[in-house]
Amino acid sequence: MGKRKYLDRFAVFFFTFMLFFTLFSPSLHRQTTPNVMVLRAREKEFPVTIYLEDGEEYVSKKRELALPAYVLNFIEDFSEEVQIANVFVLEETEEGFFARERQVILSGEAEGWFEIKSGVEKKDKLIYAADRELVDGMKVNMVEIKK
Repeated sequence: MGKRKYLDRFAVFFFTFMLFFTLFSPSLHRQTTPNVMVLRAREKEFPVTIYLEDGEEYVSKKRELALPAYVLNFIEDFSEEVQIANVFVLEETEEGFFARERQVILSGEAEGWFEIKSGVEKKDKLIYAADRELVDGMKVNMVEIKK
């Protein structure tokens, strides 16, 4: 008789537990998915030095697509003229939002912004903040777009 009582209690506990997770699974899933904030690359002015035939320097400016330093995870030395960095780009699919790691090639730096040579386009949404560490292909919740 004691064994039967134990099995009945276990069954009630098990089905209560399963009912709880069935009813609250969407909100539990959202709480376990990282929240991210995104921004888009912007055009910024970068100085260009032109050396004239007579040896004189002429400094001009060019507008290029750029990323702020806080979005970039550098993997190459800063002393190089061209740097390589990784960024996380927000990918939107029918299943939701995913963080995709991309490699970008950068050149010139001005006021904390780096000129993009390749790897990111103006339309891409770049992750600049997350409430936990991201991994390529991880599902995320988008919280905000920074203009």
